[in-house]
Amino acid sequence: MVQRLVRIGTPVFVLLLLATACRFGFDSSADEFTFSSGGDSPFGGAAATGLDLLAVGARLQMQAGFELLDEHLPAPVASASAAALADDFVVTGGVPTYLTTANCDPDVLLLDTAGGPLVQAGSLPYGKQGGSLKPTADGALLELMGYCNEPDAEEAKVLRNLQPAQDFSELGQFPISAYHFSSGVVTSTDGRDRLLVAGGYGCGPLTDVVESMTISDGSASLASVDLPTARCLAAGVGAGSKLYVFGGSGYTDCAPPASMGANPLLDEILAVGVDPDSVEVVARLPEPLADGCAVTRPEGDILVFGGMRFAEVSPGDWRREVTDAVYRFDPAMAELSLLADRLPTPRAGLACAVNASGRVVLFGGADEQRHASDEILAFEPYAPAGDLTGKPVDAGLPDARWTSLDLDADAPEGTSITVQVRISASPPDGDGPAWVAVTPGPLPADLPRGRFLQWRLELSSASPLSTPTVRSLQVRYTAD
Repeated sequence: MVQRLVRIGTPVFVLLLLATACRFGFDSSADEFTFSSGGDSPFGGAAATGLDLLAVGARLQMQAGFELLDEHLPAPVASASAAALADDFVVTGGVPTYLTTANCDPDVLLLDTAGGPLVQAGSLPYGKQGGSLKPTADGALLELMGYCNEPDAEEAKVLRNLQPAQDFSELGQFPISAYHFSSGVVTSTDGRDRLLVAGGYGCGPLTDVVESMTISDGSASLASVDLPTARCLAAGVGAGSKLYVFGGSGYTDCAPPASMGANPLLDEILAVGVDPDSVEVVARLPEPLADGCAVTRPEGDILVFGGMRFAEVSPGDWRREVTDAVYRFDPAMAELSLLADRLPTPRAGLACAVNASGRVVLFGGADEQRHASDEILAFEPYAPAGDLTGKPVDAGLPDARWTSLDLDADAPEGTSITVQVRISASPPDGDGPAWVAVTPGPLPADLPRGRFLQWRLELSSASPLSTPTVRSLQVRYTAD
């Protein structure tokens, strides 16, 4: 009896099955087919049939995508602030016309992600735009600075409340008032959470300063280091002990006009730290960009949505545009990549937030004519389940008996991997034969014989922070 092996491993001799998008090989000296998952990169999630696992791996992750929610903001707004509060989302402030300082909104709006309507849940003491909204570990909300023609002392304040419907009280004041700054919550070496604010338009000139406030007592100070250049409109978000700053505008008056003789934007990605104070250029954007919206996902990577860019339409003539790009930044590796999914329409000045399950919600924003939007978008980077289907494996024998299927995979607690196969005399298709659930190891003796076997893996997870991972799959058959 001759037993042969179909294994997911390193390809040796490529068969015609390459045309099916899964790469199989055959080692004539070992009488075995070979096939590999190629690592633990995401495979793309549901409907993954026909993916080349050598290139994309076998790990559960949804095809990320945007959904336009039925709920809309009460009016079009740009430059608002947003934060997640438990599973819900809160949005504050904003202006109806992008990059202006008139008619700022004081409303505090609450979006119930369980299906409830968008409701007004309170008001700020005054309308503002270009500020920031941050949640704290004890479930409070912090409203950072912003501007709408208030006195400088008002613009420097950090306001705090315990629930959106409650009145805001003053936590403290930053040394320098600003709006359109970068901000984030970071953890210092003493374990205390701090607010970091970098740059901004300081009610006059652009600033290059870094300001720090301890959340527990509201004490604030200037850091001992400055940004490489003054800037505003830079997307910023905290991740671990660093504030990450993406691009920004170096234009003197912060908001550049529609056309300029040179590109006023910046492409630096900065890491700003405390204990000790530090500012470092860790990477660069593919092009100068300003006023995107950034969130840190639960597993630690950062997404940056949209933003303003300038395109050179002729020598010395730069025109303002907005982008639909979505970037992913890995702070641990300082690597930037462009996601395949893009905003439904290009926009800048969005407000965005992410909750503990990884759901991102984006509010408003504006097009390149500075017209604001009332749309609310959801971005779902995860799915609870996905199918991974291999292309039919050809044993080359009309009556092969498939004897075992071995799976090299990990399924952490809360995740699962189930295996199905189907066997036929000709390549199976949508009309059959039916899938049969099997357990990795020896295959049931009563499975049908046939030249072709096709496998399917169903991966699932109850947590966005945990995924099953498949490294290899082996299928053995005999000729008798």
